[in-house]
Amino acid sequence: GGHVEAVRALLAAGAEVGVRDDRNWTAALLAAQGGTAGHRACVKLLLDAGASVDEQGGLAGHGDRHAEGFGALHWAAWRGDLALTELLLARGAAPDLREGGYARRTPLMLAARWAHRGVLRALLAGKADPAALDARGLSAEEQALRFHCIFQVRPKPRVPRTKLPRHARGARAQVETQVPRSPAEMHGMPLTEWCSPAPPSRSSQCRASVACRLY
Repeated sequence: GGHVEAVRALLAAGAEVGVRDDRNWTAALLAAQGGTAGHRACVKLLLDAGASVDEQGGLAGHGDRHAEGFGALHWAAWRGDLALTELLLARGAAPDLREGGYARRTPLMLAARWAHRGVLRALLAGKADPAALDARGLSAEEQALRFHCIFQVRPKPRVPRTKLPRHARGARAQVETQVPRSPAEMHGMPLTEWCSPAPPSRSSQCRASVACRLY
């Protein structure tokens, strides 16, 4: 995918931009999923050729359960593709377009869920509504709080060797530990400040806290 010259040649030969595959994706939506410069160039070509900036696709039960009804801006927010996000917003993409699947999430919710800070800023600058709620009644901020563990490093108190049980003596080597911030600590912080630059590891970081709720 992302073959710009091939797309340009096909468009010049009269290829239709709105044709959908067996999973209800158009060429523009497939290009939006790629995440490379070539894919972004293909999206631009297809938009220039008449593709709708807000078209949606995907079918439940065909490997697209978590992307059913995604538009190009949903894919950009999901993948953290800032350049594509800015391109689509400049072309008039609706910043609060709801995905067509069961969750009814907006691009802002997806960017918050995956902690893509640059995309969050771009969507907020594009007038995305931070108070919008998904089908579960969760805002973008609440989705980020539920999906991510926000960690800070705190020094671990030193314990004299004589007071350590035999089975716990190995714990002395742990001079620092990571503990999750409480929702109360994060309550007054701006969304773009407590979102980490990249999605945290669900298997390592989130396992450290039983308070971190994943879905």
